[in-house]
Amino acid sequence: MRAPNLSNETIRGAIALKRSGVTWMAISEMLDVNHSTLSSAVVYYLRGQRKDSVTRMQELSAEIEKRLLAGERRIDTARQLGMCESAVSKHYASLGYDRERLSALRMRLQEEGLLAPSKKLKRRWAEEAREARRQAAEQRAFDEIRARREKRKAAAKARDEADFARAREKREKRSIEPGLTYLEQNVHRFGVTLDELRGKTFDDWLAEARVHLVVELAETFPDRPVTWIARVMNRHPQSVSRALHKAGHYRAPRTIDLPLAA
Repeated sequence: MRAPNLSNETIRGAIALKRSGVTWMAISEMLDVNHSTLSSAVVYYLRGQRKDSVTRMQELSAEIEKRLLAGERRIDTARQLGMCESAVSKHYASLGYDRERLSALRMRLQEEGLLAPSKKLKRRWAEEAREARRQAAEQRAFDEIRARREKRKAAAKARDEADFARAREKREKRSIEPGLTYLEQNVHRFGVTLDELRGKTFDDWLAEARVHLVVELAETFPDRPVTWIARVMNRHPQSVSRALHKAGHYRAPRTIDLPLAA
């Protein structure tokens, strides 16, 4: 332990005298203390100073590191801490940071919210936001185009289905198969065959049978035109129209060119 009667000011004065060239023996005589007591006091004082110096250096390095990570310029750090710029640079080098590593670490700390974002990071965030908005606008435009395309395809499909349905209905109406089936089922009532009925032979009995069956076809298939009945009967539309007119089932022949059944 240091002698209680030797204050820090006394020890610092003794050290100053020693540095000026005075021997420890002369200094101990001046202070009227034992030489060993003075030596022990100086040793303990210097040890404490070294510890305080190391602590101060650690604190100073931490402060410099914090300011560098915050993006402060070295000259500004030196002015704030009362140091010269070269000393700050030495601390900067002793911390083991090169420019790229320091920039990457600073950027990471800013992204994590541990440091205030720099102008460079704010610009990058703004660019990323603009890029995200641009991509979102492109995606919306693409979705709109795709929706319009799908809508057009659905409308075209609906039109095609309607056209196919109308064409199928038209084909069914044009088909004489239902009429031929009806004749096959009813021609026996008149004692003639289907070939005779639809043939070129003319006699009174066949003429009467043809008129009756023309009327029955008109009544059985009221939505079919005269031309269709004429094709079923293998007759000219005008003759069918005259037969219907005589029987009181007047139908004007439609002007549709349909080939006669073979």
